[in-house]
Amino acid sequence: MKTSRTFPFPFPAKSAGLALLLVLGTASGTSAQAANDSARVNVPGTPVDNTGVGSTGATDRHDTVHSNESRINTVGKVSDPGAMKLSRGDRRFVEKAARSGLAELRTARLAVERSADPRVKSYAQQLVADHEKANAELNELAGRKGVSLPQDENDHLFKSLSEKTGADFDQRFVGHMSDDHEDDIELFEKAARKSDDADVAAFASKQLPTLQEHRRVAEDLEKSLKR
Repeated sequence: MKTSRTFPFPFPAKSAGLALLLVLGTASGTSAQAANDSARVNVPGTPVDNTGVGSTGATDRHDTVHSNESRINTVGKVSDPGAMKLSRGDRRFVEKAARSGLAELRTARLAVERSADPRVKSYAQQLVADHEKANAELNELAGRKGVSLPQDENDHLFKSLSEKTGADFDQRFVGHMSDDHEDDIELFEKAARKSDDADVAAFASKQLPTLQEHRRVAEDLEKSLKR
């Protein structure tokens, strides 16, 4: 009768070897996962991705890093790209034209209320209509070009005229309108010729005939009121 041989393992040797390989493989995978997690933690400003390792996780981590870099690189910079569309000269023209348009509109509205001469009152009404239209077009243009326009001004002319009445008011009003529109014409002619932006040049050219007519009527009224 043969004696049974006893093994130190409760299963055959081949099974024991397979189990050992599985244990080693699991340990290796755990080490790789730990290293991958460590790399994610060490990315400055990037949160740890706990969703697992794979193509989706890698893409999410890349997008997060790129988003963080974008936020860092834009700190302190102008966020509105339209603000860079105009040259310095064109920007100055738009801002100056807006100030002038607002001042003349405000003064013309005062003349509609204060003027004692029907001809001056009619002229003031025409100024209001024309400058309201021009100012609206300028606001639209400035919006497309990323330029912020002044909405109100400390207008010394308006304050000075608001203290006048009757014939004195009329004479001062038309005299100022003659001088102001002379300045406007010079400003708009320069923009029409030398603007770096086609839209700005077109706006200036379009307004010139109206401004020239405003000046002509103001000069005629000024002469008439002095007689």
